[in-house]
Amino acid sequence: MGHDWRNPERVIPWKPRHRFRVTEAGEQAATRYREAMTHAQGAENARGALEVAKSEWATALNLRPGDGILLEEMATGATSLADLQPTLEACDLTLRDARGVLDRLVAARLIEPLEPMEAPTPWRALLSRSGLSQSAPLDLIEHPSALVSFTATSWPATIASRASRR
Repeated sequence: MGHDWRNPERVIPWKPRHRFRVTEAGEQAATRYREAMTHAQGAENARGALEVAKSEWATALNLRPGDGILLEEMATGATSLADLQPTLEACDLTLRDARGVLDRLVAARLIEPLEPMEAPTPWRALLSRSGLSQSAPLDLIEHPSALVSFTATSWPATIASRASRR
């Protein structure tokens, strides 16, 4: 997904039932997370030690400190956002926050989706109008006229609808 200057924290709209599996690297990272948390809990200043341990763990993997909680849950059997719901509520995480965590875990190759992600809504509409298959958005490369014809017919309508809202 490209960078969006209007929303730098843009996340993939994973469906609540979209399933993931933890990779071997993810299992190892979850084990290191558990070990770091267990070790930190035994420290004299447990709260401070936990924060430092989470931060060090996350920095090494290019993640955020709170991402380890969801990775650990997924390593113990949770496979979807729906399965993670009790944890999200306990940690006061929104669905958007959780989707951001999933994005970072996928990018770090600690988890991977079991099903392919559907094309976002605008692409589905474009593909259905062009007669191309919805499971192969790369067909646009082979049939660029579909994109050109869609853009030529929808662009004036988009401009007109935005102008009428003002």
